[in-house]
Amino acid sequence: MRLSDAMSVERIVDLKATSKDEAIAELKVPGHLPLLLLGTALVVTHVAHGIADYVRDTHELPLHLGPLLICVTAGFTVRNLSAGGDRFAEAIHSVSLPVFVLFFCLAGASLDLQSLRTTWAAALLYVVVRRFPDWGAVFATIAVAAISINQLIGPVAMKLALQSAHTSQTRS
Repeated sequence: MRLSDAMSVERIVDLKATSKDEAIAELKVPGHLPLLLLGTALVVTHVAHGIADYVRDTHELPLHLGPLLICVTAGFTVRNLSAGGDRFAEAIHSVSLPVFVLFFCLAGASLDLQSLRTTWAAALLYVVVRRFPDWGAVFATIAVAAISINQLIGPVAMKLALQSAHTSQTRS
């Protein structure tokens, strides 16, 4: 059964005398949904860069639409504010392995051992926290929140820092 088949969902609710949310939770993620999610991420990235280029070229305005922030916001919204949030999380989980393999291969290839010497305590904390499931969820939430805040505040802070550096350089 598919989530889009509303009649099937209604029949499940009638037959089992459960709520619609419980009936939806019993449905499986269709095979094409993970591929659709990956395609959506690529399209979001392409569209974000296209809109930024268009606005810069036609209106001479620097517009920075971060695909990471767009996807984090969309994922948060779908997961927490829609009836299909659990289904969405399952679909994301089903495509996570190849994404993680690529990410960690690239991360390992670009690992700077000098930087690791200065940040080993944070890396060790991360490994320890991952061993405790109760702490892991809190840690993951903090990490995603930190990334989101950095995506929002980082570019503005960098612009202000560059302007400040330019101003102090022109005074000297």
